Amino acid sequence: MEDVKFLNELKVDYIGMINEPNTPRFVDLDKIKEAIKISNVPIVMVKSSIKIDEIENMPSEFIQVHRVLSDEELEKITTTNKKVILYVPSRLDYINYLRKAIKYTKFILIDSFNKTNSNIEVLKAMLNEYKEAGIAGGINTNNIYDYVNLEPGFIDISRGVEEKEGKKSKEKVEFILKVIRNEL
Repeated sequence: MEDVKFLNELKVDYIGMINEPNTPRFVDLDKIKEAIKISNVPIVMVKSSIKIDEIENMPSEFIQVHRVLSDEELEKITTTNKKVILYVPSRLDYINYLRKAIKYTKFILIDSFNKTNSNIEVLKAMLNEYKEAGIAGGINTNNIYDYVNLEPGFIDISRGVEEKEGKKSKEKVEFILKVIRNEL
């Protein structure tokens, strides 16, 4: 909960918590519920294996579904009261999926396909389709200016602000926020 407390102090926009067993950044439901209670910042629960029918029962108001959905699943997300953030792989062959996804939610995250840096040119093309989309994928203190210059709707950073796996660095988060807020 230490990370949640200092991220609140820094006034980030959202805090993501991965609730996916067998991942290095797994956070169990009890800790997510505790974070929701103490946080003034919305907690985004990140899942890839979730069934769309289960979203409504999740404790967080924001649910990021980190996988490509079928047409039937896309249709189902319109029936929930939760704010669903859809993952779209940052590859040009997913532009049609992006066009389809924005019909179902305004919350889109364009993220790297294979845990590498998202290609700037691909992100540019995808942001031309939907400027409000968020971006992610390999963003860190060394390359943040390149990604900020794209002017996305939001920037999602996880590994890029860690001091060690699963533990955020307050200094790295502060630096990123200063760049985003145009304070550097």
